[in-house]
Amino acid sequence: MKKNLSKLISSFRSNTVLKKILYYCLIVFVFLYTFSLPSFSGRSGWHIISYFFMAGLAVCCIAYSFLYLKITFDPLHLFIPSFVIFSCLGTIIFSKRFDSLLTLFLMSVTLFIYYFSFLAISNKRLVLKIIVFAMLGFSAYFFIIYHKTILKLRVTNRIGSYFDNLNLIGAYFSLGFLLAFFLGVNFVKKRELLYFIPSVLFSIFGLFTGSRTFLILIVVSFLSVLFIKFHKKPLICILILIGLVVLFIFLMNLSVFSFLKEQFEKTLSSLFGIGDAKMDPSSIHRYLWQKYGYFLAGQNILIGYGCDGFSIVSGIGTYSHSNYSEVLCNFGIVGFSLFYAPFLSCLFLVFKGKKDECLLIIAIVAYTFFRGFFAVSYYFKDSYLIFALIYFLVHDRKFERNVVNI
Repeated sequence: MKKNLSKLISSFRSNTVLKKILYYCLIVFVFLYTFSLPSFSGRSGWHIISYFFMAGLAVCCIAYSFLYLKITFDPLHLFIPSFVIFSCLGTIIFSKRFDSLLTLFLMSVTLFIYYFSFLAISNKRLVLKIIVFAMLGFSAYFFIIYHKTILKLRVTNRIGSYFDNLNLIGAYFSLGFLLAFFLGVNFVKKRELLYFIPSVLFSIFGLFTGSRTFLILIVVSFLSVLFIKFHKKPLICILILIGLVVLFIFLMNLSVFSFLKEQFEKTLSSLFGIGDAKMDPSSIHRYLWQKYGYFLAGQNILIGYGCDGFSIVSGIGTYSHSNYSEVLCNFGIVGFSLFYAPFLSCLFLVFKGKKDECLLIIAIVAYTFFRGFFAVSYYFKDSYLIFALIYFLVHDRKFERNVVNI
């Protein structure tokens, strides 16, 4: 029986046609699942489509990994599973939110399905391009839904809630911008300069969401990618920074983005007393809730209060609007350290020069660092896509030459 099974597996492994089929299927399902995250996962009923694409990706990933990948243990991969396991402690003792705990577990599974799929694809630039094309597909869907509003160029309200929370949709656009802009700036072939086109589209559509977090993230992404490229040429960096400031002022004075300008003016007036705009309750609540999150974290600093702990213990009934205060409050200093350890570890590997082409991680860490001040993202699907991506970028094993080139 064992001999027959061994022969069957060997025949599969020697079948180059099957290998190529699985390879192409992986590419297709990585694209489809990534496209489905902003398109369907936040919509009741439609989220089943995301589950279907994830199931297809999981099957292809497991089959390809079992047959063709040599899997080895890497201690770096223990951080997120350890974070999920440790989160059980506070959840069992305090919050009792086992549904949210299940979400964390599924997110960690998603991380490794993504990661091993990336390993199977085995080409870093190709993986980045697949994600960019998935976000480009979502941009087309976004335009189809909101084209009448966008083409009027007189948007008076934020748009994008058809898909999900507006700030989350803005985050997807900002992630697409980061990867597309990186590919364009660090082009290998001249045709890759075309990736500046989707980066511009992501910028425009993201602005329509009216998300201040989105705007901060694309500025951070823009500057960090340029730092990677031109850090030895400070004059170029200064000139680009000046141009960015001028562009920002120009955009904020366009009538089409007046709602976004008004939001910034309210924030500055509410938090810093700058200007004479009306008070913004949202900005004040965000500031106070983050401050309260740190206070509550200090009362149970070791293990925290578990999943959704801030929402329950504070009595506010919602999150603290900062990933730092939320993770620290919910999972204590231990959980906080486990969650952010992958970013610091991968960044350390980049600066130590132990990996070949991982400079994108510098931009990703900057993106994640600033996002943490304005949004709670530890249970969002795009966070675990980012984890998988940085794991893959620092992966230094050699793979066969890719069979697909976009």
